[in-house]
Amino acid sequence: MQHALQAWLAANGAPEPILAIAEFDDTGRGMAALRDIEAGEAIMTIPRKLMITRSLVLEMVPPALRPQLAGQSEHAVLVIFVYLLASNSPLFPAAIHEHWRPYVRSLPESFDALYFSPVMHEHPMVPQETQALVAHQKELIAQHTLLLESVLAGSAPVDRARFEWAWFVVNTRCVSFPTAMAKSASSAHLDTQALAPLLDMLNHAPDVSVTVRENVTLADGSGPHYSLVTTRAWRRGEQVFIHYGDHDNWKLLAEYGFAIPRNTHTVSVQPLLERAFSPDNETYAWCWDAFYELGLASPAVMSLPADFGLRAMLKLLLQPLAVLGRGRASKEFQRWQGLYYSGSEADVADEGQWVAKWIDKAAAAIRGKLHEWRAVADGNSAIAVILDDYEAILE
Repeated sequence: MQHALQAWLAANGAPEPILAIAEFDDTGRGMAALRDIEAGEAIMTIPRKLMITRSLVLEMVPPALRPQLAGQSEHAVLVIFVYLLASNSPLFPAAIHEHWRPYVRSLPESFDALYFSPVMHEHPMVPQETQALVAHQKELIAQHTLLLESVLAGSAPVDRARFEWAWFVVNTRCVSFPTAMAKSASSAHLDTQALAPLLDMLNHAPDVSVTVRENVTLADGSGPHYSLVTTRAWRRGEQVFIHYGDHDNWKLLAEYGFAIPRNTHTVSVQPLLERAFSPDNETYAWCWDAFYELGLASPAVMSLPADFGLRAMLKLLLQPLAVLGRGRASKEFQRWQGLYYSGSEADVADEGQWVAKWIDKAAAAIRGKLHEWRAVADGNSAIAVILDDYEAILE
């Protein structure tokens, strides 16, 4: 597969590679440096004509389908293209299938994104924002499936498993353009993302960065090309990484299907907080209204280790019920607002240690659930990484 893909790239104008596909113990398949690489060098250069964009797809599809697809999102169009190629659809002539076959054969056979673990979608260990992200993925897949059905027009049934695979090919492997690419005659829209053969083999690391150069012309006059330039040096044989974005482990798991040790920095207590002080309970509802107004009711705040914001929330929620019953009109709430706006850690300290006790109790409750959560995860290595991070944070 590696030699076929790189031979195909070379035949279509890609320069001599300085990276090669390799297997690594910690990440699996990745890209290794064939020689020492200095900061400022291009680690990957791909001919623009091999970057699969919405405009390129619209040039390849039968003319009758172009109006139907032209107004769709880039993601949807790319997913349908990948699905049709993988299905060897008669909507494309044999020449197109033959041209893109080395790329299709290089794609992973499956993905480990959270979407493919239904038992985990709404499990209490999964943060609500991650659950919402997976729910949104489900909605988009359903919408894009309907679009594919209209494209096929009854000529063939939709293979659900293959379509989900194609959807995550695009979701996990697209690259973005820093500036919109020129639109083609077939599309009224600019291209902002593309599938990039071979470049999509590069794995993620949180502490590296690259810069993008568009429309590069090589020394031999060939081009345009799309290049990634490293900002650090790499040694021969070392795995070369790029940066997918500043994502925590739950986001990485939901979008890409992996997690990185020591990349989880907080543990959510939002479910515990909402269970103990329900926003639907009129005693606490006005408190939550105040938290939303102040920007406190966010996953980042409702997490351990506890910061000023979480301690301030608990300072109010743990007031005596008689005080809470008086709502915003109470002098205690006015005093709490003053303490909050002062921004002083000392001002939200709890003399009776009730805030500290609640935090300790929440940490103990989560720690007590970790064994149960590991059993539910059933050997999922990415979730095991996240739970290991949780244990370290709680300790």
